Amino acid sequence: MYAGGKSYGIFSETKIAIAVERPLIRRQLNGAWDLAFAWLSDEPAHHHPAMPLTVLAAMVTTAPMWGWPHEAAVLPIDWTGIMRIGEVLAATRSELILPCDSAPGTTFALVVVRQPKTRGRSARHQAARIDQADVIQFLTQMYARADSTERLWPYSASTLRKRLSQLLGALNLPDKRCAEHRPFDLGSLRPGGATWLLHRTEQPELVRRRGRWLSARTMEIYLQEVLVTTFEEKISPKTRALIHLCAGGYAVTLERIMVFLECGIPPVAWYYLLRGADGFERDIRKNGDDGEKSTSHANNYRQGAHTTSSQGGKKEERLPDFRLPIGRCRGSNPHPCTAPIPFCTSEW
Repeated sequence: MYAGGKSYGIFSETKIAIAVERPLIRRQLNGAWDLAFAWLSDEPAHHHPAMPLTVLAAMVTTAPMWGWPHEAAVLPIDWTGIMRIGEVLAATRSELILPCDSAPGTTFALVVVRQPKTRGRSARHQAARIDQADVIQFLTQMYARADSTERLWPYSASTLRKRLSQLLGALNLPDKRCAEHRPFDLGSLRPGGATWLLHRTEQPELVRRRGRWLSARTMEIYLQEVLVTTFEEKISPKTRALIHLCAGGYAVTLERIMVFLECGIPPVAWYYLLRGADGFERDIRKNGDDGEKSTSHANNYRQGAHTTSSQGGKKEERLPDFRLPIGRCRGSNPHPCTAPIPFCTSEW
């Protein structure tokens, strides 16, 4: 099987099936398992790369411009809830518990997992928690009036994979696997959210509980601090400037599409309403010719967002780092896992 190019999983499952069918020969399979360990040494496993916060924010900004509200909702649900993508695809409105569905004073959202992967070895009833305020506000506008049987993602899994690939292409990020690089995929959301939460809190036990891993050893497979920290150094200046520009429009775009949802404006019209807003579309079109020039456009756009929203003079409640809205995760010394330029809409 190794010489024929078959996968290690097929070899491993074949041995397990034989041992289950013929228990008497189970102890005679030691040589086969030694071969399996040698196989893994020659062909090490490749994990899903963790998706940084800036890439997630850039994709959530791009999706509404294409009239894709469900993509803009499903991706942050998976990333902030540290969920397996299959759990999100199977979830319905009745399993999404928003603050408006809960007791007064509740500020977080829960996604009930009906069939958790570890139900045979751990709790049979599990739930993922979402704390980020801007994500919760968007989910409330998106799903508060939905039918209880409506799925959070109403299309097929292949449609989500294809659209994620298109979003990556729009950000000049690779969407196909090559010999020395593995692109982001749906499996990158869970390790990306876990790595970000560890950077923000430095509490491994909290991350383990949020990710619902049975042990810290299993959790460490998903944590990829080096990859997230060095990601922007490995991409071209053109791509880096484009990602920063789109991520910089995250908070403003999210606010506007929440208004569109509240007013009942169909998603097919969002592109025409957003494309010329505040020059954001023009900046995207200019991006790429000169990385420094494009970054300047992104800075100007972000500074305008700060000035516009801070005129009210209201002091907001200070929240723990991991509960801050995605668009406002900032500080005097930004953490390496966040964007080098904060993309917030107000001062606190």
